[in-house]
Amino acid sequence: MVDGCTVTVCRDCCCGSRTKHPAVDHDAQLDGLRAALEPVHRVRPSLCLDVCSQSNVMVVQPARRPGGAVRGRSGSG
Repeated sequence: MVDGCTVTVCRDCCCGSRTKHPAVDHDAQLDGLRAALEPVHRVRPSLCLDVCSQSNVMVVQPARRPGGAVRGRSGSG
């Protein structure tokens, strides 16, 4: 089990598309994220995250501490 964050990378209709982003090597981008973050953090590709007006979207889910508290910063600003 991974103790760090989970990074979900959209790789569906827009975000992983050479049609929308012909200059981006999407496989290399995912490989680079994995090389930089794993094994401490989990990187997982996902189907569409439904923010197609944006693209190359990633969602970072903070790790949980024992007892259920979320690690990381909180608050606004």
